[in-house]
Amino acid sequence: MPLTQDLPRLDEPAQPRADAFQHEHDIDQAIAQAIAADADEDDIDVIDTIDPDLFPIFEEEALELLPTLGGALRQWHERPSDLDARR
Repeated sequence: MPLTQDLPRLDEPAQPRADAFQHEHDIDQAIAQAIAADADEDDIDVIDTIDPDLFPIFEEEALELLPTLGGALRQWHERPSDLDARR
């Protein structure tokens, strides 16, 4: 069996790469549209992006903190004068 059968042909487009590029392009277009629609509200030129390397760290932290936060909010809702919920 020749090795060339296992390799993709150079003249064939790499479909997964093309799909990933199209997905990134679609995201960029959506961001540009959102910025254009919101341009009247403020003049900030910063685009928030999610760093795929850092997101899991923040997600893990949120999963640890949310149950405590939820309990404190329920406690505060039941007794607004109870200041222990703020701690």
